[in-house]
Amino acid sequence: MSVPQELVDLIVHNVDDKSSFLSCCFTARSFVQPAQAQLYKNIEFLPPGSGDDSDPCEKFYNSLMSTPHLATLVQELRIVSVVAQSSEDWNTRMGSSLITDSQRTRSLSLILPLLDLKRISLVEDCPSEWVKCSLDWEQFDSPLRSALATIFASPSLESAELRGLRISSPPKLMSLFSEAASLKSLSISRVRLQSLDDPTSWPASGPWKPQLANLFISALRGDHFCEIFLDPRVDLSQVTSLHVASPGYADWKTPISTPPICPRLQKFALMLPQADGIQSMPTTHLASLHLYVMYTADALLQEVSDILIRPMNDCIKTDTRDEYLR
Repeated sequence: MSVPQELVDLIVHNVDDKSSFLSCCFTARSFVQPAQAQLYKNIEFLPPGSGDDSDPCEKFYNSLMSTPHLATLVQELRIVSVVAQSSEDWNTRMGSSLITDSQRTRSLSLILPLLDLKRISLVEDCPSEWVKCSLDWEQFDSPLRSALATIFASPSLESAELRGLRISSPPKLMSLFSEAASLKSLSISRVRLQSLDDPTSWPASGPWKPQLANLFISALRGDHFCEIFLDPRVDLSQVTSLHVASPGYADWKTPISTPPICPRLQKFALMLPQADGIQSMPTTHLASLHLYVMYTADALLQEVSDILIRPMNDCIKTDTRDEYLR
């Protein structure tokens, strides 16, 4: 007796481990296609030393070569260059990060052109106060840099995350996504700029096409790339959620100023160097305001409630937890 497809889909949707997927596939052929879709929907590549010593990039590439339709199932790709929780970890692991491993880099440059991604993450996994920046854009092999640039500019890309990137200038950073017309969510943190070109010099030609709904930007060490998003050539009119951690925090009152450059903004999170840096902010259209400070938040909530045009005691949050800064 055949299993109804609706039941198959429901079972597969609620399974979250590989061994269970394999068991389902051995149970009935009707499980194979939906199980494959779930297995290959989200792919993550970790650096050497994070588990299996074999090259996951090469294994995945071989799978795509033997079964080409699997490439169409991949919607999200997460590339982790290095994982470290201490300086000793960092010194040990940076010599064999995913991006510096020539074999894995070569495999990645072959894999990326086969995928039509909706989401991509290119990140380092280490404490946020570090500014090691294990991902040096200019040091990437040319084929990998070209393949990544094509993904970043893809008309189907909806979400992108960069963390721990070293790149030449603000215009170069912005140009990576200038053609991504479907990009709705962008997260950029822990970026180190090699030069501070005049931000007005970008783009060389054509508009910046993304119309973002969610924007997360964090630059805590003085690289003021965040402010380039305030350029009038960047369309923030569709942004509903904005999270900013930047030394130039004062400039970021403008998204909710009158008239606002983010008229649809509902959720706003802003880093403040200290509580007395807050000035009156029009918040009538916000559903959530999250203020977090670098030093102390003890007296911040009452002060904010006193100066905001509309009190928002139920939705104002203050915090100093490092996790918000990435």
